[in-house]
Amino acid sequence: MQILSTDPTTAVSLSGVSYSYGKNTVFYKKAVDNISVSIKKSSVTGIIGHTGSGKSTLVQIICGLLKPDDGKVNVLGEDIFSDKKALRSIRFRVGLVFQYPEYQLFDETVAKDISFGPKNQGLDEAQIKERVEEAAGFVRLEPELMDKSPFELSGGQKRRAAIAGVIAMRPEILILDEPASGLDPIGRDTVFGGLLEYREKTGATVIIVSHSMEDMARYTDDIIVMNDGKLAMSGDRSDIFARADELCRIGLDIPQVSAVMNDLRKMGYDLPDGVYTLDDAERAIVALLDKRRGRHA
Repeated sequence: MQILSTDPTTAVSLSGVSYSYGKNTVFYKKAVDNISVSIKKSSVTGIIGHTGSGKSTLVQIICGLLKPDDGKVNVLGEDIFSDKKALRSIRFRVGLVFQYPEYQLFDETVAKDISFGPKNQGLDEAQIKERVEEAAGFVRLEPELMDKSPFELSGGQKRRAAIAGVIAMRPEILILDEPASGLDPIGRDTVFGGLLEYREKTGATVIIVSHSMEDMARYTDDIIVMNDGKLAMSGDRSDIFARADELCRIGLDIPQVSAVMNDLRKMGYDLPDGVYTLDDAERAIVALLDKRRGRHA
């Protein structure tokens, strides 16, 4: 079993963590099986895998919502299940946004909904107002929407309002389960752009659960790959996507743009490895064209 990390650059360290549902019943399932992995502070880390691979269970353990059957969970330097005080403390420092969080909106106005968390933290009115405005800015909600009912918003605006409600508590670790599910490309860019800005300005650690390899390639630094409750692989994004054959064996894949670039290389075009986003592909192809023009000038 790995020793829990005490490295100040580590946000989360799991050692031999397992969790099962339906214990002592016919519905028994080991959802997380002997996971040992670390997540760096201030990173954007993706957790990816098929439905039922253990992704959501893993993040609920990190948040302290589920207590593992075995293993240790160290979050921000605390063994969070060592006592009730440690667990209570960490719940104010870690924010979780469930899938389709817009269904959890409930208050009269968008501003009141976003302010719910900061109020529970015991902040005064001036601090709450600052938090609401700051969080709304991160998720690109216009000031004129603050006095509207959240139920008057579009689907994408509701999603962003719900995310803002968690950001307003300024969590040191922000965990999101499929934050862009069902959104169009502009909506996805808006959500992820806001999350990256929140990380950049606060130094928070952002953990994103997703099934989209394109999102993982574009927005994350590191990736954890789950398969049937087990840790299949973890590491730097480039290192993970370089293991394309292994990803394919467990039914996952590299981003589509990478597959196209691989095909072009097989056709004889001198293109670099490690291209995972459209922006990178555009730069690589423009560089190749410029090189060819130089030869024929």
